[in-house]
Amino acid sequence: MTPVETMRAHYRSFVVCGDIRSLALPDDLNGEDAGGLPNQSYEAISPIERVRRESFWCRRIARVLIGEATGVAPRWVTLTQRCAECGGPHGQPRALGSNVSWSHSHGRVAVAVSPRPIGVDVELLSRFRPTNETLQWLQPSLTGRETRMLLRAGGSPMTMARTWTRKEAAVKIALCTLDSLNCIDVTESHPLRFERTFPEVKRELPWRFETREFDEVVCSIVHDPDQLALFIELNEQSINLGRFVA
Repeated sequence: MTPVETMRAHYRSFVVCGDIRSLALPDDLNGEDAGGLPNQSYEAISPIERVRRESFWCRRIARVLIGEATGVAPRWVTLTQRCAECGGPHGQPRALGSNVSWSHSHGRVAVAVSPRPIGVDVELLSRFRPTNETLQWLQPSLTGRETRMLLRAGGSPMTMARTWTRKEAAVKIALCTLDSLNCIDVTESHPLRFERTFPEVKRELPWRFETREFDEVVCSIVHDPDQLALFIELNEQSINLGRFVA
């Protein structure tokens, strides 16, 4: 089997995560994703342009992942985004025959593709400093169990980052909303939902969390536990997946 055939035979969910700041923009910048991106280094462009470049790489990687998983040439993969509230060209990405989720923050991106619903989130570990201010910021989003876990961990940055990225990933597949983050407990791989009106009632959800750390970046997904997930660290070879899937 070739590396790509191995991917298709054994894995159903694919996640690419890493740093795009040093990646050179491809030559074909006239495509629908480019939109006049400035061909300068990441550090030399404005914050708005940095976000646009991160979004560009998310779309680019998503097309390659879908192509490798389905056998469709990436250039024929159509991605759409439409906000459910305002109808604008943003919001949850969609592709025919695949479920897509992506996240980006400060030059780091995470892209997930699966035949079933999947949510992904990525954050810098350095964002979660072990201070009272960080715990106070997180507190409204936590269940009582999560709060106790963080206190026992002494404000561990990894524990805080894992908790936050799992909750953000859960929002991506509508397990909760940004206003109800404290109604879902993510301390275990299989989440528990705590109903607002009956907090003593808890229900295990048919989903699974997975979290990985890539060079000071924390990435979490929530997906169907029957869909084995392959995590791939992004590097300059990553756009050609066959080069680094063993």
